[in-house]
Amino acid sequence: MSEPTLPLVTLARLGLVVVGLGYALFGPGLAMLAGSPFLLDPLVGAGVGPITGGVLGLVVVAGCVGLGVLNLVVAVGLGWRNPWWWAGGVFLGVVYTPTGCLPVGLLLLVALLGSQARRAYGIGQPA
Repeated sequence: MSEPTLPLVTLARLGLVVVGLGYALFGPGLAMLAGSPFLLDPLVGAGVGPITGGVLGLVVVAGCVGLGVLNLVVAVGLGWRNPWWWAGGVFLGVVYTPTGCLPVGLLLLVALLGSQARRAYGIGQPA
């Protein structure tokens, strides 16, 4: 017997892929924006500006690409119907809800906290 189709979870997985690719692809551009004020400000010391800007840029790239990869991994994992991936999806939904990714966060929470999805992922069932 095949597992039931969960259209909201499928849509939430698609949202995770879109946001994940956005983070991974636009992260380097955000790093240039984050680090450029330190590189261009004449009031910042000659040795401090490039170092601070470069370190800040690397942190932003690592954070954006890391978050993008996390989105993609959770999106794939949700397809395996494992409770751990369900927890990862709920975590990302909670993280995204108070941000600019509000629609994806709400979609994740509505899709994964519904009774049909919890049953499909084995959440709340006696062992």
